[in-house]
Amino acid sequence: MAAFGFAILVLVSIMLLASRQPWLGLSLQWDEPNQAATVRASQGPSTQVAVGTQISTLRAPNKADIHFQAVDFIIEPDGNLPDYTHYHAFLERLDKLAKIQRESQLTLVTDEGDEYKITPKAHRPLSSMPADFWVQLIVGLLAFMIAATVWSFRPNDTAARYLLLSGFATLMFAPGAAVYTTRELGIPIEEMLLLKAMNFGGGMLYVGTMVAMLWNYPRRLGSERIALLIVGFSLLWFMAQALGLFESMLIGRRLPVFIGLLLTIILAAVQWFNTQRDPVARASLQWFLLSWLLGTSLFIIITMVPQLYGVNTAGVQGYSFILFLLVYGGLAFGILRYRLFDLGEWWLRVVSWVGGLLLLMILDMILIWGLGLSSSLSFSLALILGGLIWLPLRGYIWSRVVEQKIIEKPIFQSVLDIAFNLNAEKQQQMWKSLLVKLFDPLLIKPSSNFYETATLIESGQKLYIPKLSLIPSFTLEYADGGRRLFTRRDEALASQLLEMLRHAESSRNAYQKGASEERSRIALDLHDDVGSRLLSSLHQDALDTTRDGIRQAIAEMRIIMNGLAGKSLPLSEIIADLRHETVFRLEAVKINTKWPVKEDLDGILLNYDTYRNYLSIIRELISNIIRHANANEVCVSIKYEKGIFLTELSDNGSWLLKDAGKDQHGLNNLNKRAEALNGSITFNFNNTQRGTLVTLLIPLNDHQSITGAS
Repeated sequence: MAAFGFAILVLVSIMLLASRQPWLGLSLQWDEPNQAATVRASQGPSTQVAVGTQISTLRAPNKADIHFQAVDFIIEPDGNLPDYTHYHAFLERLDKLAKIQRESQLTLVTDEGDEYKITPKAHRPLSSMPADFWVQLIVGLLAFMIAATVWSFRPNDTAARYLLLSGFATLMFAPGAAVYTTRELGIPIEEMLLLKAMNFGGGMLYVGTMVAMLWNYPRRLGSERIALLIVGFSLLWFMAQALGLFESMLIGRRLPVFIGLLLTIILAAVQWFNTQRDPVARASLQWFLLSWLLGTSLFIIITMVPQLYGVNTAGVQGYSFILFLLVYGGLAFGILRYRLFDLGEWWLRVVSWVGGLLLLMILDMILIWGLGLSSSLSFSLALILGGLIWLPLRGYIWSRVVEQKIIEKPIFQSVLDIAFNLNAEKQQQMWKSLLVKLFDPLLIKPSSNFYETATLIESGQKLYIPKLSLIPSFTLEYADGGRRLFTRRDEALASQLLEMLRHAESSRNAYQKGASEERSRIALDLHDDVGSRLLSSLHQDALDTTRDGIRQAIAEMRIIMNGLAGKSLPLSEIIADLRHETVFRLEAVKINTKWPVKEDLDGILLNYDTYRNYLSIIRELISNIIRHANANEVCVSIKYEKGIFLTELSDNGSWLLKDAGKDQHGLNNLNKRAEALNGSITFNFNNTQRGTLVTLLIPLNDHQSITGAS
């Protein structure tokens, strides 16, 4: 709150100073060809002066006329005057204009002799201030508040203290420039000296603190006294030029800024080299370099590039102060280590974009000044050449530096190898090897953290990998051998690997469960069908009955073997084998068989469960006829129509009437098997003739069957 109160006090003072100036209601711009000031806008006291009027002279009673000169309309003297002699003359001109502005009545005179009499207001209303006035005040406020906020979080951090000092400097130079860069005509010399002291003094302090900050940020390069000497030297330079020790404005005002910029570049390069094994410090430095590069490149686009084509950009100086907020934002994020892990890729994108811009500018200047081409032609050629040179180069750099060349097939194969390896120790080794291959962490160790997904920890210094069924959780530290932080892309890749591995393990478990269930089913079938038939055969006295039991056991084993192969069998093949088997069994006990061959069963496939239950039902029925019916003839009819498979089996005996009650368990088994097929089985006694008619109806369009071309 104290920082905010101080900043508001500074801004209120600046607004009071700006409002103390007399108000003409004019916005003038120097017209060099006509050697006159052109009216761009008029309001208030000067409403009667039309826009576009060219004023050459300012006149007041009892005062010498002032003929306008180009120097009167210089917005920023530091970059437009050659020496301090001209600078002091400029200040005196502004002072004369300020004094004549305070007269009760003024006369604006045109080249043609036309006169406009105006009565200035004693104070300039704040509502008349242009937008760039407020922009510069807001920039000063926000820069100082950003710096103060960072310092409040890290009061013992040297970089945060220098950031606070640079924020104070911005609070001085930006609002200080707001008054004189938006003046109507003149400013009293005392006030102008104060404003320029705020502006240039704040600017020198800003340059010194930025250099001192890079001496300490993100790593201290040497003694802290060096940083203090840098700040002290910048203030001494300001005092020296104020005392008149320099004649040239280039040396007094512009050279220290260039020196500071050069030192910033050098120290940034040194810090970059020193942080190559410290990814956190490197990422913090990237925040500064990103904002600095972006701010500088935008400043070049806004203020310098248009000048190549003859466009005056003096009017946008106030707005260019906004770019300082980018630097403060980047420094604040870097010092606070905000989302360092998100910085990598788009930092390089900005660098590549700035590189393309610089190449375009260099080519354009070569074509304009070296070959003497027109600005429009040179820009077109520079754009074409820049595209031919930079785009392939950028693509090459991007593929080598940024893009992670991940070959999906080997990774997928590695994940499958891990998932299907049931040795826990081996599985852990394979998983660690894959993580090392993909991320090359400086350290990889078991973790006590618990997150459900892959998670970035400690600003990207670590990447947490959660546990799996046989694999413990791990923490990876410092990617690429300690050269960078883990990024969101790394986090996403790890999550994808985990999802793949979980899916593969789930598939493996499902496979193992299915295999176990299949083994259990086969064991049950062998026990219930084959085993029971063989056991029954052993206890039969009649040799024919024993042989029949053994044949059925062998037939059941064939069915089970087909089931192991997992094949669906054609219905025509199933019926043919069953017909052959049934005829053979019945002939062995002197029973005649009538079973017409059907030709309309092609193209129908039955899966294992369907044909196994079907065959078991028919075999059980034949066995019951052989054992109980006392029949001498069996008739079988097969029909298939509209998805319904109908089997009718009849005999001329009487087993159902006589012995159904004795073999209720067998009948129950037949009904259960029919229900398993979603079908039905019925037993009907023939009243006119001896025997029983068994009808088995099975719908073959359900899940237990497959229909299609054979």
